Amino acid sequence: MDGMISLKARIKGLEEENEKLAKENADLKIQVVDLQQHQKAWTLGLKEIIKSIKKDEHQ
Repeated sequence: MDGMISLKARIKGLEEENEKLAKENADLKIQVVDLQQHQKAWTLGLKEIIKSIKKDEHQ
């Protein structure tokens, strides 16, 4: 009987750990999306700067 209680406690602990990791994973996915958006914004900004420099060089 003690083995069953111990096993149930272990399962409960693993389920709680799984939930914690799932939350961390969701948070990391949000951070990745945020970083991707920042990267796109920087890339667009840099492209505009390069266009401006090229335009100035041709004048």
